[in-house]
Amino acid sequence: MKTIVLVGPPGAGKSTVGPLLAKRLKTEFVELDQWVEDAAGLSLAQIFTTHGESYYHELERKALARLFATSLGCVFAAGGSIVDDAVSWNQIKQRCHTVWLHATPQEFMSRMIKAKETRLTQRPTVMSDLKALLARREPRYGESSLTIKTTGKSPAKVVTDVLASLRKSRNR
Repeated sequence: MKTIVLVGPPGAGKSTVGPLLAKRLKTEFVELDQWVEDAAGLSLAQIFTTHGESYYHELERKALARLFATSLGCVFAAGGSIVDDAVSWNQIKQRCHTVWLHATPQEFMSRMIKAKETRLTQRPTVMSDLKALLARREPRYGESSLTIKTTGKSPAKVVTDVLASLRKSRNR
């Protein structure tokens, strides 16, 4: 099985849809940010606050290399900023089925609030920051093999849509 990577900004549903998709495909689910946190011995918030984004991307590249070296195929959730690191993003596009979980900014915000994602939602400019982030990253997310619209859909429906799209892309 080719590795399937779920991409999108925070609130896309990668950590919710990923385990459900992996279960349906009878494979493992990997949360790449968890591997980054484990390697650093710090939470993502602490990594960014203490060491900055470049250190995070360095750890992310190492976690990705470990994943590619040890996995024969899985479903994994990449950090939302993986597309900002050209080296990692190019490796992923070459080796994986990339699935962009697309939604409206309002949907992303609603999901982050529901998940109590305070690192990003506590800023007064959060919605304008989110829209700017999406405007910057969407062209790269758009390079994904598949785009799945998730606004207003349950995680189970998103999984069904991903599986149907994967089947269609294999039959082309």
